[in-house]
Amino acid sequence: MKTIQQILYGVALLFPLLAGAASFDCAKARKPVEKTICADPVLSRLDEELAAAYRLALEKSASRAAVKEWQRYWLAWGRGGSGDAASLRQAYRVQLQELEQHARASLAGDAYTGVYRRYRNGRLDADGAEIVVIVLSGQRVRITGNANWVGNAATGNVNTAMVDGTAVLAGKLVHYVDPAAECGFTLRFGAGGLEVGDEHAECGGMNVTFKGRYRKAPDAR
Repeated sequence: MKTIQQILYGVALLFPLLAGAASFDCAKARKPVEKTICADPVLSRLDEELAAAYRLALEKSASRAAVKEWQRYWLAWGRGGSGDAASLRQAYRVQLQELEQHARASLAGDAYTGVYRRYRNGRLDADGAEIVVIVLSGQRVRITGNANWVGNAATGNVNTAMVDGTAVLAGKLVHYVDPAAECGFTLRFGAGGLEVGDEHAECGGMNVTFKGRYRKAPDAR
């Protein structure tokens, strides 16, 4: 059986770009992060490798929607939040490693990766809360998500919270803790979804909470 690294190498061969070329057209680079990538041969190579790893993760994952949301979040906050070339390289290496881990975990069987949305009284929660779960290797999961509290949208009285980190999957439980943000809660997976409880400290703005029952969104392949 081919390893993930062998598959990635084969995928890369399908895209005969110049050595060190980014996955996008540098002639059309407009954002500062894109210009930084194009100016750095190491970053350009990492960008191409990550594009191949992302395609493979999409192909193998039990939830394409979850992988797409995860990647969008990373582009906005993981890559987008990195300033200089050195921090960008580190962000790329972490994401590349996790994409490869997810592809391997998907091959081994994965019941939990998905996009989960909070419901209240049988309907989507009006305040809105979404958690994306990505199963990695070594009984670890990547948790990203956001929650809102809407006091008065017309006057801008809206508070939000965001989470992004890894945690250990113990059976059907995940104890998520973000020491930097003093945020933590427990995810309990069940039939068709999960429940968030045991929330402590501050995960975001005033009145914002991740607590509640979430349903796993259907995944169109």
